[in-house]
Amino acid sequence: MRGRQIMGGIFHFEGHLVEAPGMSIWDIPKPSNAFEQELHRFTWIEDLAAVGDTESSGLAQDWALEWIDRYSNTLKPEWEPNIIGRRLVHMLSHAPLILVGLPQKKHDKIFRSVTRQARHLSKTWPKTQSGLPRVDALSGLIYAGISLEGKENLRRQGLEALGESLTDDVDNEGGIPNRNPEDLLKVFTLLGWVLTALNEEDHMLLDPILAAMERIVPTLRALRHVDGSLARFHGGGYGAAGVLDKALVTSGLRKSATSGQAMGFATLFHGRSSVIVDAAPPPRGFASAHAHASTLAFELTSGNHPIVVNCGSGHGFGLEWELACRATASHSTLSLENYASARIGQNVTKGHITFRPLIQGPKRVIQQKSMNRQASTLMMSHDGYMTSFGLTHLRQLSLSVNGNVLKGEDTLRALTRRDKVRFDRFLDQNALQGPLFNIRFHLHPETEARLDLGGRAVSVTLPNGEVWIFRSDDHYKPIIEPSVYMEKTRLKPRAAKQIVISARASGHVQSINWQMMKADVANAQITNIEAEFPSASGL
Repeated sequence: MRGRQIMGGIFHFEGHLVEAPGMSIWDIPKPSNAFEQELHRFTWIEDLAAVGDTESSGLAQDWALEWIDRYSNTLKPEWEPNIIGRRLVHMLSHAPLILVGLPQKKHDKIFRSVTRQARHLSKTWPKTQSGLPRVDALSGLIYAGISLEGKENLRRQGLEALGESLTDDVDNEGGIPNRNPEDLLKVFTLLGWVLTALNEEDHMLLDPILAAMERIVPTLRALRHVDGSLARFHGGGYGAAGVLDKALVTSGLRKSATSGQAMGFATLFHGRSSVIVDAAPPPRGFASAHAHASTLAFELTSGNHPIVVNCGSGHGFGLEWELACRATASHSTLSLENYASARIGQNVTKGHITFRPLIQGPKRVIQQKSMNRQASTLMMSHDGYMTSFGLTHLRQLSLSVNGNVLKGEDTLRALTRRDKVRFDRFLDQNALQGPLFNIRFHLHPETEARLDLGGRAVSVTLPNGEVWIFRSDDHYKPIIEPSVYMEKTRLKPRAAKQIVISARASGHVQSINWQMMKADVANAQITNIEAEFPSASGL
């Protein structure tokens, strides 16, 4: 249990592990800003509350009182509105754990601090960015208004501001500006907590909160793979085990998944397979602080097992990993030369936050979905490589109605005369050698990949023994290369594999076809190939 680990001096936050038995949580080494911010959000109180004994309560009390003594300067990062908001939610939700058995003097000290934080938050919340940070801040304000005697005005202020901000921050598709699915789940969960607190206090609800939750539900359902996990894009992870399903069930909202785009993602669901694709321009400005150059990248899951993934978020594993994971090469899509479809800009500072936004990304992303009796198909394109190479990336993905076959076609095309001139200029400047492109298929680390049929195919075995066969056009042989897989619950990147198809774009149009299919579907094709090439290894 995580609470027991914390009590034993083992602190695991934001991808870092610190072992400091017997030390105060405020004295332990802080390996990253993200780690330190998580401590100041007081999320650890939930873990101690889960233990629920006298020792855990005493520890929570000591650390809360120590925080009050040490961190009184409102100009410091720990007083950022979104951090205050989350801290207030945790402190007030678990007030009995912090206050039980305390002498009146310390009891009053905690309430004075909470009141001071709430008062400061009521003045500073407008500084927060839209999306999760603002919901964090306003949720804390509402909790303070509900919990603190004589502060009903904070509840009204928070509810009115939250209602107004949700109208703008949660769009008609049920999405948020940073397009991070895990952050969307956090927003939804926070709104659920607010509603629960209001119901318990018998307060009137504001319609915009329910309306926002109703918009979010079908989007979350659409971004849920068949194994119950969230799509991992733009810095988001799968979400804590069971949180997504619990949030959807406890909300009482039954809207089904949207059939169109969900927060800019396109989806294919058939049989026991799901495909989720980033089919919109990447976020911009502050919303792109942790966003990835992942346009037209996809994930494939079969049953309970992810197959094709992306490397995930390097946030919490150091700056080098974070920047590497944001690049196009860390996603299952096509990249040209050493370019990403969107570039990472220089540091920008807002308040206490320094980030590197995405710049020069795709401006025009087109997506169209169709269906017939055999398959559902996505036709997509983006112009992220047009300026540098004069080429547009077009991607077609088709998932069979039984979910057993995923076919893909990736095309690089110079669409206009100006594009053709730009591409020809690149050829002239590079001794008529076209730009190198790589199509990557990052595999989940729990799969096993090996070359088969004399290098003409790759077999991917899932933990349950299910086998998927990858094949591409005969003149584009796949290779297997190392990859990495980032998980917030682990201390280090996990070793993984990726399938890569490499070639050079030699003309104004170049297309590559590939497919992934379950082995039992591929058997007939494989038998024919083995008959033609007796030396090819069997499957």
